[in-house]
Amino acid sequence: MMDHAERHDLARDFAARMAAAYPILVGGVYGSTARQEDTPFSDLEMLFVVPDGCPARGKHLVFRQIAVGYRVYSESALVEILTRPDGRWPFHMGMLEALQVLQGDPELVKKWLARGNITPPARFKAYLEAHLPGLVLESYGRIRSSALRQDWETARYALQEVLFEMLTALCLLNRRWVHRDYDAGLLEAAGFEKLPEGYAVLVPQLLAADRFEALLPLVERLVSGFWALLEREGLGMRNYRLVEEIPL
Repeated sequence: MMDHAERHDLARDFAARMAAAYPILVGGVYGSTARQEDTPFSDLEMLFVVPDGCPARGKHLVFRQIAVGYRVYSESALVEILTRPDGRWPFHMGMLEALQVLQGDPELVKKWLARGNITPPARFKAYLEAHLPGLVLESYGRIRSSALRQDWETARYALQEVLFEMLTALCLLNRRWVHRDYDAGLLEAAGFEKLPEGYAVLVPQLLAADRFEALLPLVERLVSGFWALLEREGLGMRNYRLVEEIPL
């Protein structure tokens, strides 16, 4: 196990080693270590951005019983994620914003964030329109099926899928991101401008629900509000009626 100082020293020393081996544009640490909120059990999360063609690759490993993960992106690959947004966009914008730079030029991080922030709204809309059928609807149906089977455990897992799939869509719709993981991130999204009606109240109640009688009406209101929000924003999802209409 490591305390914060030891974990930060590891990040600094490893960043220096990477910079000695590869032409690092930016290298640093994010997550709980960067926020100084790590515990002896926390992992270490690092990011390196390299010029196109650099052979460096990211890895996951164990160092003195802690999990260490470092991501490596070519600059063009990172810019592609930031300017051609998909479900990865919120995470990568948040990672860059939180990054504590240990090697390279911090001004590059500002430049990449600016590129992500000026990405045209139409690109976010195009991604959402293409991928909405894979978000929320299936996991919501799993909750309803679980209720018919009285399978509470599966319903709770499916609720997490509903909430986090919805969070991804809301991040893209608002062109914003959250700074926390898990339930804290769901609650942080209550500060977004564009939300399903009642989101700030419904999400905490859903997280606290402990029986189907409480869960089902709450999740129905949230999902209905989500689809209503998308409709107001001009985002539709076609419901095919004939098999001949399904695109091949």
